[in-house]
Amino acid sequence: SGFHNAEGNFEAKIAKSVEQIQKLESPKHLEMVDCEHDKFKHIMEELTPHVNSIGLDETEGKKVREFFNMDTGEDLNIGEAFEMSKKLIERSNLERVHLHTYRYHLIVADKNYLVDIEEMRDAMLFGETSAVLSADLGRLPESEDFEGLDFEKLHIKKMDELEEFAEFFKLDDFTQKGYSMVEGYKVAAIPTLIHEEPNR
Repeated sequence: SGFHNAEGNFEAKIAKSVEQIQKLESPKHLEMVDCEHDKFKHIMEELTPHVNSIGLDETEGKKVREFFNMDTGEDLNIGEAFEMSKKLIERSNLERVHLHTYRYHLIVADKNYLVDIEEMRDAMLFGETSAVLSADLGRLPESEDFEGLDFEKLHIKKMDELEEFAEFFKLDDFTQKGYSMVEGYKVAAIPTLIHEEPNR
């Protein structure tokens, strides 16, 4: 991450980053950051084909849809996010796209992605639980903190989008399980947990 902060000859710096990234033998994840249009477009064109996975929020997801000349409303619904993720995977030969919004989290992965679809869902749940614990405790959680999570101060954002997605694709138990194969892609989704009185 951080490519959006490159100053001076932006194109040359991204080209140098691509050279360096190509030398890495481990899987590479790019965390997108909202930035001005030309920089975002250049990162999309030059950098994304050289990573395995991309993470983005709703604002960045809408910019990616613009990049693909796809329409979107004020909010990026989960169906639009799925279509955008498929395009990203196909165009840049990615393995995985992870989108996080204030309403839901979504991972769309290639069917050959090495992580099991249920593990993808579990990883998102762990990440969400860690974030909520951090908000509750005011610090990063330790292993023992996970044993006593108090749900009194938490609520789940609406399940509407997951339900609509499941209904549209005729997916039994998707809303309850949080994962399914959809059009040949691994798809996992969870609702966002909201902490009512965060300390962090």
